[in-house]
Amino acid sequence: MTKHRTHEVNSSAAALLHPGLDPHKVVSILNPHAFRASGSPNLHLLRVAPSLGIGIALALQAIAINCPLLLLLKVGSLLLRTCHSWITPPLHSIPRQPPSMARLLRPKKNAARAESDNADPETLASSALDSPRPPRVSLPHVETQLNMHQYNGLFDVSSSESQKATTAVESSPDTTSTSPHTSNPTNGDVPTTEWSSAVGHATTGKSGRVIHNLQEEIARLTRECSVYRSRAEETQRMNDAFKMQVQNMTERLRNLEQANETNLHSISRKDKKIEELRAEIQSEKERRQRAEGETDKFQRLMNEARDEFNRKCAELQEVANHARTQYDVLAKAGQRERADQQRKLKAIRDDFLSLKAEHEKRDVQLERLDAVMAQKNREIEIARERFDQLFADYEAYKKAHDEEVRALIERSYQGAVNIDSALASLKETEDKMKWAIQVKNEITDAR
Repeated sequence: MTKHRTHEVNSSAAALLHPGLDPHKVVSILNPHAFRASGSPNLHLLRVAPSLGIGIALALQAIAINCPLLLLLKVGSLLLRTCHSWITPPLHSIPRQPPSMARLLRPKKNAARAESDNADPETLASSALDSPRPPRVSLPHVETQLNMHQYNGLFDVSSSESQKATTAVESSPDTTSTSPHTSNPTNGDVPTTEWSSAVGHATTGKSGRVIHNLQEEIARLTRECSVYRSRAEETQRMNDAFKMQVQNMTERLRNLEQANETNLHSISRKDKKIEELRAEIQSEKERRQRAEGETDKFQRLMNEARDEFNRKCAELQEVANHARTQYDVLAKAGQRERADQQRKLKAIRDDFLSLKAEHEKRDVQLERLDAVMAQKNREIEIARERFDQLFADYEAYKKAHDEEVRALIERSYQGAVNIDSALASLKETEDKMKWAIQVKNEITDAR
């Protein structure tokens, strides 16, 4: 779209700069439909002020080369409005057309518009004498002071597809050609007005459609600026969210390090407890050995007592009752002692088995804890690597974003300088044209 507009402006400028150009061709280039409608409207203006077309061509060519699309659209709209105010004849000089002829010519508007879009300036100049009347165009006021030096972070490279559909719908030529009494869409900051004409709609001519499309481009670019502003604010919010994520990850890493230290302290305490349990098992083994030695000693004492009793029974019959009583007492005591020893031995065996099972269970738990600790160490290393990668990506993104913003600010400064120079040239051209018109009026009055 931008290349097409620039090509049109350069073609118009080259045609206007040609030394042998006919005034009819100049009028057909500036406003082809007006030239076709009126035949030869106000050609004495171009003959009296030859610097008019040259100044407009130079301004258009300078703007098309040095300025961005938004500035080109605004300055082009101002030039067309100024030229139209000098070229368009008054209302009382426009010939009227019968209603029947208007109804007959109405179906041919679309065909004539398509031919005028595809035709070159030479063809337009040769066929311009066929249309009976020029349109009257009412153009809105265009602000010439632009705040391009103020940078608000509105430009973003990622704006593409969401605005293309809206632009295609709003700038459709069918809508502009079938609704002559509908006002242009606005966006709050750029007000637009309806096209008005004494004898017809301005969209019947190519220059009217160009002006209308320029106004739509201005409105669309204003909306895109609003979208860029919203995207810049969204980018700022995303940066804040990324900062919060970095802080959260730093806090999480600190918590993981504290948890690792806690796990190491817990493992050292469990190692100490295992050593204590091993020492306790060794003491239990020694106590069992001492108990077994005492059992053997008691068994030997019992056997000696039995032998002594048998000898005493053989030797001392008279003391048999007494010896039997002593034997019974000793037998009962021995049984009780044996039962006690058996119970103690069984309890010691059960304790030993339980300690052995618990020791094996603790060994399994220690192996699991070692595996878990190794897994945690790997996770900590992976998290640290991801954090380093994320921080490096964030630094690269920040550096690229700062460079892009700096380049945009420099381009905006350069564009502001170009605008000032173009506006100064435009003002000088306008003064020259006013002086030429004043001289022409004085000559006419003198005659």
